[in-house]
Amino acid sequence: MVGGGGRTPQIRDVTGRWRWLYDAVAETDLPQDLVWAAGPFFAWCDAQGIEFTDLTAETFVAYRDHRITHGGVTGAEAKHTKASKRARDLWNHLATLPVFADLGVRAAKQPFADGRVRYATPDALLAPLLAEFDEQVVPWVTGKTTPQGRPVDEILDEIEAIAAPPRSAKVAAARRYNGKASQNRKSAREERLRACGVLLAAGTWGPKRVAVARAGIISLVKCFFTTTGTLIETMAELSEPDLLEAAAEALDEATDFDDVGSSYVSTLVKLVRKIAVGFVGVGAVEAARISHIIVRHTPDRAGVSPRNKLKLQQFTPDRIDAFFGMSGALVAEVNAEVARRRAANRRAAAAGRKPVELLDAEIARKLELVVAHDIFCARAPRKANVLGIDLDRHVRDAADGTIIVELPPEMVKGGRKLVIPLNPRMSAVFRQHIAKARPLLLTDANRGSMMLFPARKRAEGHYTCLTVQLMREIHERVGVKFNPHLYRHLVG
Repeated sequence: MVGGGGRTPQIRDVTGRWRWLYDAVAETDLPQDLVWAAGPFFAWCDAQGIEFTDLTAETFVAYRDHRITHGGVTGAEAKHTKASKRARDLWNHLATLPVFADLGVRAAKQPFADGRVRYATPDALLAPLLAEFDEQVVPWVTGKTTPQGRPVDEILDEIEAIAAPPRSAKVAAARRYNGKASQNRKSAREERLRACGVLLAAGTWGPKRVAVARAGIISLVKCFFTTTGTLIETMAELSEPDLLEAAAEALDEATDFDDVGSSYVSTLVKLVRKIAVGFVGVGAVEAARISHIIVRHTPDRAGVSPRNKLKLQQFTPDRIDAFFGMSGALVAEVNAEVARRRAANRRAAAAGRKPVELLDAEIARKLELVVAHDIFCARAPRKANVLGIDLDRHVRDAADGTIIVELPPEMVKGGRKLVIPLNPRMSAVFRQHIAKARPLLLTDANRGSMMLFPARKRAEGHYTCLTVQLMREIHERVGVKFNPHLYRHLVG
């Protein structure tokens, strides 16, 4: 397999399966560098006529060779090898996700040598730093140990052993009656734990933030190494303001391709600052310098990001009408198709022919898009909240006969309950979908699912590609390439 000549293919030139896959990848929570790798690689695969099931280790070698031959920078074999490796990392990650594996995506072997290639960063070089993060930082930042690694349970046992008894039995009884005994013990425990550097519940990180921080540290260190050839090997080194500033600059240059600004780098530096102050123990001067790095890399804007402003500026009055009228248009199309099939069935019955089903999976998928669009338009919730709606736990009838979707605090960013009331039209479509359309999307594989938008080939989880299909529908009908976050700005 060899690369073709002419202009390097770009993802905007692509339609069909490879474009669909790119849009699906863009909707995932994958690291941004992998998403960026998808565009040129998928465009090249489409130009070569490669099918999902055709990809092997040799494909990535051919892709690297094509980049070397047709790339804009000559003599940069290491750069193009790194890009091909990143494309393979993306492909192998997709192979672990059922929605992509079901399409024929399979992992490919590593076609390139693992040795050091100029400014590439072999994973082995990062191993000591990541071991420190996994084995020392994570237990501390999740509230299990002190920065020195002492288990919290040991400190609690020590506190209990030296707890001062009340002056008399009567005082003890009074404290118990007033509830002050437990309050005093809790206050003493928290004060002692803070003094030992332990993070209490409100200051700890959950698994998602830990994963974001780990991936961010890898990005910072790799970009710094690629740019300077210098390897950051410990958290103390990463907490050194001069090194951290240089790493942040390198990552900013590597990621802000269109120069519109992003909070990505400042967010990562904030996470590093927490580790630097609480775990490494940098002084006040160093902490202030890190805070200055955050300020320098925070986009100078309030409210809507530049990228989203460009999108919103495309919404003319006609496009706004088309956007908010999309549900009605889809329902009208469904009703027209059902009426057509009903009339055809009357003719078939008169001729003694077998009738066709009035509703099928294609219509059900259309109504699924209507329900999702309605929920987004009702309160502009986050994508994860819409996809995570469970019919048993989150949907109820209101007193006026409409539908209310109520999401608990643990599902909502900010930790506050989110109530999404659907108006009478939305509620009627919602009920029709649940009663007649959604059952057509259930199979033996997912029949037990109670998700509003069930995964197609398993009983657990939601339909991963729903928002991808909804965004494509909006693009086709409204004429603007959309993303779920823009609902917040259009709905207000």
